[in-house]
Amino acid sequence: MVNHTRLVMAAIVLVALAVRLGAVAATPHLHLADDPRDYDRHARSIAAGHGYPKSQIDLSGGPTAIRPPAFPFLLAGVYKLTGNSVTAGRIAQAVLGAIAVALIAVIALQFWGPLVAMVVAALAAVFPPLVLDGMTLLSEPLFVVFELASLAAILHWRQTRGVGWLAASGALAGLALLTRANGALLVLPLCIAALGAGGWRRLVNYRRAALVLLCTVLVVLPWTIRNAVELHTFIPVTDQDGYTLIGTYNATSERLDGRWLVGELDPHVHQLVERNRKLDEPGLDAVLRTDARRFALHHLSYLPNVALHNSLRMFNLAGPSFERDVAQFDFGLGLGWARLMTYGFLPVLALAVVGAFTRAARRAPAWFWLVPVLLLTPVMILTTNRTRAPIDPFLLLLAALGLISLSRRIAALRVRPE
Repeated sequence: MVNHTRLVMAAIVLVALAVRLGAVAATPHLHLADDPRDYDRHARSIAAGHGYPKSQIDLSGGPTAIRPPAFPFLLAGVYKLTGNSVTAGRIAQAVLGAIAVALIAVIALQFWGPLVAMVVAALAAVFPPLVLDGMTLLSEPLFVVFELASLAAILHWRQTRGVGWLAASGALAGLALLTRANGALLVLPLCIAALGAGGWRRLVNYRRAALVLLCTVLVVLPWTIRNAVELHTFIPVTDQDGYTLIGTYNATSERLDGRWLVGELDPHVHQLVERNRKLDEPGLDAVLRTDARRFALHHLSYLPNVALHNSLRMFNLAGPSFERDVAQFDFGLGLGWARLMTYGFLPVLALAVVGAFTRAARRAPAWFWLVPVLLLTPVMILTTNRTRAPIDPFLLLLAALGLISLSRRIAALRVRPE
């Protein structure tokens, strides 16, 4: 980038940080809702030198692996330095959000040049969903940073062929996986990118893909070993699958058009949990996973219903009532923030639809657009729009392309022949 572009980009990133810090300052007494409260519990235990806290699922107080470790340990580091300050944790989230804005711009610069980079950074700086994700203690901002960093690294490798960037991409994917379980979905596109043009025919290119995979595994391996030692079973990262699946695949959620809820709110699931309370955390997870799969197989017509309504919810087309509940129960925020989450997203969605049909969008390779497609799948069949966060950077990139395309068309219409 030329100096002018760098200055503009730096200014935009500072604006992004200011917006996020302003959101934190505007909610000084934010209530820690369900997941943020649990992350706070984990971080306090780690900061105190006790490691991961005891499971809240296992009545005997056994070890837990529900939460992937990256965000709890990062938050614990902040707590260690600040005396368990939740505000400091939220400020760290704001910093992560600003870093994500910079990384989105770096990726845009690789494919489309300075103009698109500046436009997408400006959009990302004030994009309400990305701002709200970082207002409380959730793992999404950290995941997005690792996701984008892994993509930026593989793109830099494609330009420089420096093997270190290839290894860094795999390692960053491993850190994403240690932040959220769906980070595993990043590995396939990265391996395809490592193959390069015509890579299917050359053995050396498979070695590059293997290096990406190896670095991912090496980063995750210590946590997998910890889980094997503590929980006496093979758990690569987390044992939350059953708890997540049962939140959608139960009779109560079926009546709510596939809306995810805490599984025990369903009477059958509550009874199932009570009957198996003596099991440890992985054992109960297996029971819930089996029951959720059985429910899905016995209600096959429910699956497209889940996909349809979760798609509407994911793209904020289910109305502000749903967003109000997400803001309240996931973020601890009120109705005003829920409306901002809903209506602040829709213009970007409209621009992204336009951008998806531009010639510029096709300049990025297929493996790049495979990333949001893969990350989209678990959101459609499982849970709420909060987990859309890893897809938002791609929507913003398309929105920037759409905005530039529309601006050029409008400018062309204004030029009248003499």
